[in-house]
Amino acid sequence: MRSPNGLLRPIEGPIEYLHRQNPMQKGDSEHFAVGGHEFTYWSANLDGSGLRSSANFSVPLRDGLYVRLWYRGGTICQLDAATRLSGSLTP
Repeated sequence: MRSPNGLLRPIEGPIEYLHRQNPMQKGDSEHFAVGGHEFTYWSANLDGSGLRSSANFSVPLRDGLYVRLWYRGGTICQLDAATRLSGSLTP
């Protein structure tokens, strides 16, 4: 998958160490790890790119949820989630 500014990197695996953002706590962020790579994002992301919140996802993020995502730097550009591992993310 190519973006206008370069190559996106894919990674997949189960979500680990999910921490949901507490909007009442100033400076808090939502973050989790996939395949040993940590991703952090927050709803007040003002640069306008990447994931800002998972609150409205049809499949809520949780520890153990199998995901495939594409990212550039630390920015998540696309995230797909499967409720089961039986090839749900396989093309």
